[in-house]
Amino acid sequence: MKNLRFTKEERLRTPADFKSVFNAKKSFANQFLVIYVLRKGGEGRRIGFSVSRKIGKAVVRNKVRRRLREIYRTHKYRFKSGTELVVIARPKIVELNFEGIKRAFWALCHRAKVLTKNDQDYTP
Repeated sequence: MKNLRFTKEERLRTPADFKSVFNAKKSFANQFLVIYVLRKGGEGRRIGFSVSRKIGKAVVRNKVRRRLREIYRTHKYRFKSGTELVVIARPKIVELNFEGIKRAFWALCHRAKVLTKNDQDYTP
């Protein structure tokens, strides 16, 4: 069984971490999410989530963040090593259920080509 924990080493935590991914200026978007990508090479993969107050009150923002984190956590081994991602939620995301968020996230991951070669055709 694969290790499905979401450790601190796998998270973008500091503003400098987020800024380095933003400065790469490689982004992919749909009406629900925006994903910024930085390919560094090497081992490991890191991800950060940004859910602004435009999404709603704290309960709603935390629910969206938890769902995005869970989607990544259960499928993190499908992402290429050496990749850093920042996922930004857009206000329309509150209209989606868990499956809808998952579809929107995976559609962007396929477009960004951040999945391993074996998983490019994978759709949960």
